[in-house]
Amino acid sequence: MSSPSLGQLLHRYRRHRPQLDQVHALLTTTGYFCCPSDPSLPPEGEASDAGATFVYNILIGASTLRREPCRAALHLLAQMLVHRVPPNRHTFPPLIKSIAISVSASPFSPLPGVAGQAVHAQVSRRGLVPDDFVNCCMVKFYGQLGDLGSAGKVFEENPRPDVASLNAVLDALCKNGDVGSATRIFDGLRERDVVSWTTLINGFLVNGCFEEAIHFFREMMLGSGQGASSPRPNEATLVCVLSACANSDSSRASHQGREIHGYVVGHDVQWTAFLGTALIDMYGKRGRVHCAANVFERMVSKEVCTWNAMISALASNGEEARALDMFEMMRIQGMRPNGITFIAVLTACARSRVVQRGLGLFESMCCDHEIVPTMEHYGCVVDLFGKAGLFEKALEFIRAMPFEPDASVWGALLGACKMHGNVQLAAEIGTRLLTLQPHHSGRYMVLSNIYAGEGMWGTAFRFCLHVSSYILGVVPVEPFILFIENALSLGTLGQSHGISLESLTTSAHESKVPRQKLLLEMEPRVNFLISGGRHGGIVASVITVPSSRGLMIEGIDEAFKSVAFGPGH
Repeated sequence: MSSPSLGQLLHRYRRHRPQLDQVHALLTTTGYFCCPSDPSLPPEGEASDAGATFVYNILIGASTLRREPCRAALHLLAQMLVHRVPPNRHTFPPLIKSIAISVSASPFSPLPGVAGQAVHAQVSRRGLVPDDFVNCCMVKFYGQLGDLGSAGKVFEENPRPDVASLNAVLDALCKNGDVGSATRIFDGLRERDVVSWTTLINGFLVNGCFEEAIHFFREMMLGSGQGASSPRPNEATLVCVLSACANSDSSRASHQGREIHGYVVGHDVQWTAFLGTALIDMYGKRGRVHCAANVFERMVSKEVCTWNAMISALASNGEEARALDMFEMMRIQGMRPNGITFIAVLTACARSRVVQRGLGLFESMCCDHEIVPTMEHYGCVVDLFGKAGLFEKALEFIRAMPFEPDASVWGALLGACKMHGNVQLAAEIGTRLLTLQPHHSGRYMVLSNIYAGEGMWGTAFRFCLHVSSYILGVVPVEPFILFIENALSLGTLGQSHGISLESLTTSAHESKVPRQKLLLEMEPRVNFLISGGRHGGIVASVITVPSSRGLMIEGIDEAFKSVAFGPGH
């Protein structure tokens, strides 16, 4: 059976539904829908020929597997209309799905948006917008397109939306960053299925609200809303909340992650590759490598993503040699590494400073595995050179890149400059980075710390002042000089204290106290390295804070606090 005759075969059996179903199943299971050339279309149908509509619906569904699904699906719809074959409620969902795939593949192309509006017009003409199935697909499509206005209008055309349509609205809002509106709609739902809960939890996750994601998962587990118990979480729910636990800054997130692990074991939840990978990733990011390894060993089915998570967990927790051994084991067992795998192993090479092995892996990725390096891969190699102190080689590698390096590449080299105290190169890189990311607090603070570490206090202070104006977002902020020497405090910079900024920095620089670096933190997290010692001259730093904010000093032992502030403070 050659691929050009598929459409004719379907058309031949269009009046014999059992045989048509058998052909459909055969084509699906044997993968004939993936053929690159279009199947021959059935000849002109009759308006009342439901079999012809069914044939076209099958072919439109198969278009999602084509190289250009949007064009293939629209071509089939055009043929339907030309041949006077009437579309029905089963025609448009796969058609919309094909267009949505094109949105993901080409987010800046105008074709999916125009095609979606044309399909919407066809749906409206045929009175199918109120249909739950079609309505849900249209809302999802407009949400993916970022057109919340059109998504809302489509949703309002359904007089009695079911829970699937409401979930589609939640998904559209969350994907476009409006988790507040999504939460309000969720709170008003009379019926919440597991998809409702998972959609909202995932919405918080993708918008960086990790604590909220964990909170709603707890609510789901406890049962909430008008006395009705919540549904049990499924695999997708557990994967979402585990990812939130992995990325949360809260110390409680580790406990929550372990509770989820206990739930999986205690309720005989199926250990899929994705669930196991999420557990490994969570334990790895929380620094519990032995727990991640236990999960990895327990898993029967391991996908590439599972190996990637375990290698990353080892590489990010000081187990670089084990990470590289795990990579070799992965290859021995016949698993084909992907781009993410090589990011993990290149990171391990950079941290352990095994330059030649890292370069060999990068070459193998390009030549043996035919993986096209991304910006992140190039950043890993730059980090590899930088951590080894090979700055000239790092710069040569950057110049040879096939595209302009972005902030992540320069940021990797800046971190290496901080590690090795290369102030001159740090200044050059800092100029580039602050042009690319003028409001990135981390860049200012790394530069500030580099200069402070070399005793260049005046320059360090200026970067710290930039942080206050760019990051805190309070203009004007109330500037403070905190120079604590025998509990001496100077007030605002605006007042005359008889001591200039230069004399303060000179005094700090010439101090004979040990140059112990301490971390002074303020809210929000703005860090600045300060110099301290045990001879009474504790702190020399410039910090700017809004008048309503207090200072928190971390990393200073009680003896230092006592000297600086007096006993009992």
